[in-house]
Amino acid sequence: MKSFIVRAAIFIASACCAPAQPQVVSLTVVTMDKQGQPVTGLKAEDFQVLDDGKPQPIVQFRVNDSRHPAPAALGPHEYTNRPPGTPMGATIILFDLLNGSFTDREYMVGTLVKALANVESPGNVYLYLLTNNGTLFPIHALPERGAEAAAPEQNWTSQTKALLDAAIQKVYGFRPVDDRDIGVRVVTTFNVLHDLGGELAALPGRKNVVWITNGFPLQANFGGLCRNIVVWNVTAPCTGNFVDFSPVVRYLAGQLDKVGVSMYPVDEWNVDGGDRMMVKETLDQFAGMTAGRSYPSGGTKTAIPDALQALHLSYTIAYQPAPKSWDGKYHKVKVNCTRKGMQLQFEQGYIAAAPVDETTTLMQAAATGNSDLPAIGLHATVTPGATPHTVRIQLRIDPSSLTIVQQNGRYAGQLAVLYAGLTAEGAKQLSKPANLTLDWTAQQYDNVAKDGIPVAEDLQTPEGVRQVRIIIVDTKSNQIGSLTVPVS
Repeated sequence: MKSFIVRAAIFIASACCAPAQPQVVSLTVVTMDKQGQPVTGLKAEDFQVLDDGKPQPIVQFRVNDSRHPAPAALGPHEYTNRPPGTPMGATIILFDLLNGSFTDREYMVGTLVKALANVESPGNVYLYLLTNNGTLFPIHALPERGAEAAAPEQNWTSQTKALLDAAIQKVYGFRPVDDRDIGVRVVTTFNVLHDLGGELAALPGRKNVVWITNGFPLQANFGGLCRNIVVWNVTAPCTGNFVDFSPVVRYLAGQLDKVGVSMYPVDEWNVDGGDRMMVKETLDQFAGMTAGRSYPSGGTKTAIPDALQALHLSYTIAYQPAPKSWDGKYHKVKVNCTRKGMQLQFEQGYIAAAPVDETTTLMQAAATGNSDLPAIGLHATVTPGATPHTVRIQLRIDPSSLTIVQQNGRYAGQLAVLYAGLTAEGAKQLSKPANLTLDWTAQQYDNVAKDGIPVAEDLQTPEGVRQVRIIIVDTKSNQIGSLTVPVS
């Protein structure tokens, strides 16, 4: 299975020797009351999970609350990959010109401007165009990876109309794709959403994408020109005159969900009919497989506040299907809440692909990347070692984004750890990848949840190494974090 992390053939000589881990299905559950307000105080016993109709024991339950206290100021020789100002979650507004019409554009702009005007604190809200030549054009862009965190710009939404008009005018002269072939437009859209997922994968927390679009049908009529369309080795098959994009939509939605992206598509087309029902199926699939929600025309004013509210509070629920359940097929998921009147959003299905160990690939990409990855929070204190050319690194790993499975009264997980030295010639392996097995009592888990997982390492730093990059991979979920510290 392809990862959003770019692959790189580099120096790592050997992979970790982690034993095969039972595959975990992790769900993000957003729970609202009848008034549309987040419901707090729920526990694991308040939920029931069904996989293809079969009840599943819950092996992980976590409350995700973005209203966490600001991180403390760093002391001497302290470093973190989540400095103050690092966004914890984000809402991306994707205004789609590629799958849109000229006649509806002004209406869609007006609706979006009004919706953003009501956003009180837009610090973690970002706005992009999907242009008619299939590129992302930033209007209010995500912070650059590796750049020093800046204070969020709280008032940019008051200028939305001017910003949108200027941006659309700038991209309007681009040559549009040949929209006589719907396949070109659909595949281009898939690639843009995939690339956006790659950008968002590096951000910690949940990321919601409000996709304002006219969409495309899940089954497109190609007439006599019908043929199979292959995207990322996934085939959208031709049957008769129709190409069924369901396999590609399911694959892409699954990939977005794995990196913490929920889709909130809005169908801003003011026409009813059979074709629109098939477009609705497409948007419902994206929403349903990513714990998001889809909206009809006029829904932008509701979708944006809903997406923002869902970032504040959600629950992570995980279960381990039987090994024989990993059959490569699509499985339906149902989550019920014992409390009455609850409105739930969750992943309504997934493709039960066989487990793939991506640890080495992820470590390679992180070691050679241009910046640190904060998906797993890391905090390190660095001091000189007892002998020349050595350094002592005392690390604290934030467990809040890890897959920690609870069974038989204990809490278990599996991490892979790598230390890479950065030199003028590139990355240099300072240690073999190692396994870190997590196995705690309830009291020990409470302690690390509060203080972080402690890891200490004394490293040799050969001549020419001026920085060490610490890389942590959660082998149960393929989440990754990295932190670069000076050692000179």
